[in-house]
Amino acid sequence: MEQLLAVLAGGVLALGGSLLQARHQRQQAHDERVWTRRADLYVDLLSDSDNRELKARVQAFASDRVQQLYEPYKTAYEQRNFYAFENGGVDDLGEFEPPDDDEMRRLNEVFSQREKALVDQVRAELRIGHRL
Repeated sequence: MEQLLAVLAGGVLALGGSLLQARHQRQQAHDERVWTRRADLYVDLLSDSDNRELKARVQAFASDRVQQLYEPYKTAYEQRNFYAFENGGVDDLGEFEPPDDDEMRRLNEVFSQREKALVDQVRAELRIGHRL
């Protein structure tokens, strides 16, 4: 009788262990899928595709902190580009030249700071060591 109880207890423990392992593997697979989607999103976010799909993906998959950093980054990007195109010119070769004035330098600085904050957060969330 004791042997039967020992065999039954061993079977219950083995079944419980298998269930726990399967649950752990499902959680790992889910985490990997989310990480992959987030990584793809963050690449698109940093390339600054301006479209509704990107905004929807940011809202769906980006962390709260990335969402908080993205809006000021996008605003700085748009302000810098608007100012450059409105106040820039064309050189002798027909190439666009942004203005070289204090306001353009200020807008570039603001954009650089916000970009760095966003990139650093994205890299931290994706667990990527140092900035390239």
